[in-house]
Amino acid sequence: MTISSPSSLGVPHSSWRPHQYESYEHIRDSVDRFIFAELPTGCGKSALATALGSGQKVTALMSTLGLLDQYRREYGFTVIKGRQEYPCADIDKIDEWRRYRIRPTAFDCHLENMHECDFSHYCPYLQAKKEARYAQRLAMTYKYASLASWPRERKGILVCDEGHATADEILGCTDFLLTDYHFKRYSVSPPRDHFSWRVQELMTDELRGRVVAYLQRLLTETQDYELDKDRSPRDSANWRFHLRVDHALNELSSTSSWFLDASRDRFQLRPLDARPIAKWLWTNKSKVVFMSATIGDPNPLALELGIDFFDSFSTPHLIPKEKRPVHVIFSQRMTKRNRDQRPGLYRAQAYAIAKFIREEIPESWRGLILTTSYYKIDQLRSFLRTFGLNGRIWETKEQGVSKRIAAFIADPSPSIISVDTIQGWGHGLDLRGDLGRFVVVAGVPYYNPSDPFDQARLKRPGGMRYARWTAYNSVVQACGRVTRGEKTNGEYQLNVAALADGSATSPTSLRYYPGWFKEALNGAR
Repeated sequence: MTISSPSSLGVPHSSWRPHQYESYEHIRDSVDRFIFAELPTGCGKSALATALGSGQKVTALMSTLGLLDQYRREYGFTVIKGRQEYPCADIDKIDEWRRYRIRPTAFDCHLENMHECDFSHYCPYLQAKKEARYAQRLAMTYKYASLASWPRERKGILVCDEGHATADEILGCTDFLLTDYHFKRYSVSPPRDHFSWRVQELMTDELRGRVVAYLQRLLTETQDYELDKDRSPRDSANWRFHLRVDHALNELSSTSSWFLDASRDRFQLRPLDARPIAKWLWTNKSKVVFMSATIGDPNPLALELGIDFFDSFSTPHLIPKEKRPVHVIFSQRMTKRNRDQRPGLYRAQAYAIAKFIREEIPESWRGLILTTSYYKIDQLRSFLRTFGLNGRIWETKEQGVSKRIAAFIADPSPSIISVDTIQGWGHGLDLRGDLGRFVVVAGVPYYNPSDPFDQARLKRPGGMRYARWTAYNSVVQACGRVTRGEKTNGEYQLNVAALADGSATSPTSLRYYPGWFKEALNGAR
């Protein structure tokens, strides 16, 4: 076997990481169109995507703009973002909007065909889009790829970064929500004029017809908002709302499986099935590669995406298991039934967590304790303070998970512990160095049994299996937030995870975990 150098494949590295070139060869030589590649932390997934773009086009999808910038900065990918990320080039419009103290973006364009603008040759968005169409290596978000049509024309390889989240990313991109704010802001009919009861069920043909009629009425009520460039930012927002409704109507006609939630002052359409949009994403693609550290059993995800035949492989974790241990510190399941039958369960869980942190974790280490609801957060904080962690529990006035994460990272204080939701903190967060050295998973994010949407999803073929796969995948993702592969004096840095919910170590959960995660578990039955 002749091993090509990284530079010969466009990768700006002097040497390959362990298993990296073998992974490249596996994907390159696979006869299957769909490939699930489980590549634990440190395997170099971005470099692998870069190498796949040697000799053919590669399109990489990711969830955040930060990852797009990383692909561009470190691997030379061409990047395309949403219109709102590019400033408007129309000088007259910029001058007109200056009096509102607003700088227009390409998202505020008053023309359906942006090329008709007198300043189109200077439009940063159109320039970026033109460059993206012909790029050898291109990166964009899942949302952009799901909503735009031209990426489907690209041939070559499609790489889904953080591939375990592909289905959820797709479903989130096409959610259409109107609240009382929208009805008042745009002076359009609220759903109470069209739906006399709250609907939480799969849509029948009759109900679909009523939804179409309602959306068409919204279009009629906003049809006078066509713009010229001298109109105000408010008019521009009205026009964008009109286009948004029109897009929802088109999506409704092209995808059959939807869930409707309509009440007096709320209207929400949510797709139940990711497969139709997923099929669009890999139109014209010769191969589709799902790269993630946490795939485990790929069958639930494959079924969710409508994939019948696929190849899958995994590589060993580069970090020795003794440097990334996962301890089991509380064996009781934190299910609603158990909590109702044992009112002291929260207290017992908090005691086990506090004892573990005081006895096993250096006092200077920063860390996370992640659970599944704000009520559970309040319970844990209260009891943890009682059990000796009062001075370490960190809080912020910031609202929203992303802002709380940013505040935690910006706070240089040692020893602090953030108690927060696993949703948001447990995926895609990179706590390098001493930003976070330990994490305790205090709750498994199962589906909500009282949520009609979750219930409708569970009724689909493979729905329950995918829901479990997603929940247990979140546990592994959360544990991986603090294990980033740093070295000190040639030795991997020790980072510690702990599981404080017996549901995370049940026999069912162990069937879904990746092998590299199970080998690091200490105390699982």
